[in-house]
Amino acid sequence: MKQFFINIFLEFKAFLFSKNALTFFVFLIISVIAWFLNALDKEQNAVFRLPVSFVGVPKNILVTDSLPAFLTLNIRDNGRQLFKYRHDVHQPMAIDLTRTFYEKGEIVITADQLRGQIMRYLQPTTTVEQIHPDTIAVDYEKLSTAKVRVIPDFDIETANQYMLSTTPVVEPSEITVFAPKYILDTLQFIKTQKVTLHELKATTAAKAMLKPERQVRFSTDNVTLHVGVEMFTEKTLQVAVTIINCPNNVMIKTFPSIVTATFNVGTDSYNKVKSSDIQVIFDYRNIRANNNGKITLRAQALAPYITNIQLNPANVEFVIEKR
Repeated sequence: MKQFFINIFLEFKAFLFSKNALTFFVFLIISVIAWFLNALDKEQNAVFRLPVSFVGVPKNILVTDSLPAFLTLNIRDNGRQLFKYRHDVHQPMAIDLTRTFYEKGEIVITADQLRGQIMRYLQPTTTVEQIHPDTIAVDYEKLSTAKVRVIPDFDIETANQYMLSTTPVVEPSEITVFAPKYILDTLQFIKTQKVTLHELKATTAAKAMLKPERQVRFSTDNVTLHVGVEMFTEKTLQVAVTIINCPNNVMIKTFPSIVTATFNVGTDSYNKVKSSDIQVIFDYRNIRANNNGKITLRAQALAPYITNIQLNPANVEFVIEKR
């Protein structure tokens, strides 16, 4: 028995490497191709998933139903056309919902309307035998509208010897939003997605995408973030000490009463900066925490183009007098 199978294997191997085998396989391939081409010319039935999209819905209208992304069609055509339907990339068929919208309502797209639009989408030779779903009901309601401010979220760093010349701002600073009234009643602002800008050496404008909010639509999906950048240099000014949180019946005298403030300032703003753009603060409430007779001063820039303020002296002595 073993020898029998060995003989069959040897005969099959010899056939594979013979001229007869080559002729056999050539005719087999030709026959398969001929059968396939013949099948393509015959009419057949097939199921085709037609992608659809819905257009013409204003931003202040909310569709409350889940709309189909595909229509399932039972179609009939020759095999060649059905093959194209299966393997070509199809753009979605746009279903236009443009009309007058009321506070709330329903739009019904009938089977005849769908069939008429589908027949314009498909080839003239194609017969549509069945559509699923054959009717589409679109329930909607009108959204409330409000103006809401936009707050940018950013990570900005300038290159060495550069600084921000102004506080980054977005344009527009407000957008129109559409949402159910109960959401708008608590919606105070819209944030952008984070914009990361590093090593800046010049004033820059960058697109900032708005962060999506559930059940909220925007009049635009992005705003422009403006970032002013300039080179900086160092400047020194004499600034008077300002006393805060002092009771009316008490008078504070500091020694010295004027200190030197050294800071970085943008080159474009160098000539316009003045001592009133910096506040040197002596806080009366910090006296109890200091028992050495000195208070550490705090510097505050009142202009966006001033940074990195250093005070000399940073600590001052003081005396308290009753009024």
